[in-house]
Amino acid sequence: MIKQLKQKISYIPLYQLYKQLSSEYDLSNSVLLEASNDGNFHYLACFPSIILRLKENTLYFDSFFMDKKKILLSNQKKIFVSEDEIISSIRSFIERNPYTFGYFSYSFAEYTQKIRLKAKKDLDNNDVFLFSPRLLFIEDVRQKSVNVIIFFEENKEKDYMLSVLKKISAESFSDSYSPENIDVGSFNSLVSYQQYLAMIKKAKKFVYDGDSYQIKLSQRFHTKITKDTGSRYFPINLYTKICAINPSPCN
Repeated sequence: MIKQLKQKISYIPLYQLYKQLSSEYDLSNSVLLEASNDGNFHYLACFPSIILRLKENTLYFDSFFMDKKKILLSNQKKIFVSEDEIISSIRSFIERNPYTFGYFSYSFAEYTQKIRLKAKKDLDNNDVFLFSPRLLFIEDVRQKSVNVIIFFEENKEKDYMLSVLKKISAESFSDSYSPENIDVGSFNSLVSYQQYLAMIKKAKKFVYDGDSYQIKLSQRFHTKITKDTGSRYFPINLYTKICAINPSPCN
């Protein structure tokens, strides 16, 4: 049976909290959700107890347990299911784990709408990634407060999460993104400038011929990232820079 312990910690923005925890813990299987500019709450879910992943009609279940004050992967289960079973399996997972976080990728449309996407899948992403966290931070933006929920079955899980909370320092954060201190570095595009102009020309013809009334052209930029929290290539530093110079992604 999953138990809950609620705590309140000194106020620190969750993006700063994520950066602090990343310097000591592996937060690769975590989710940071920030509300729009007029939203009230941000969420940081981390330290999963179980993960569901969907990739190419295959479900993967990763479960984690506590051992000697460390969280270890205890079991990996791979299940081949039919397309009709995928939706029911995901729904069942969410019903069993009410505090579920993660994402559904655009390619999930292949399962729900019975279509086949023509786009090249050159990213090694999951079609669905969901998990149940052991630690959930909830930031009340307007009240400037952070509440925490610890989910645990055994006391050693609870004690470990409490030890994580003790290492959080609210004294070292700045109450702004400080974008001037972050250089986003160099990014490479998969499409050249001339190729992009050709795409625009082709799109305009589709509109002119009446085949489409709206086309959203895009291109993907990429750069190498690092686990060094002080580097400009640390993901949260890039994210905060984008939020500061162009708030629209946060909406």
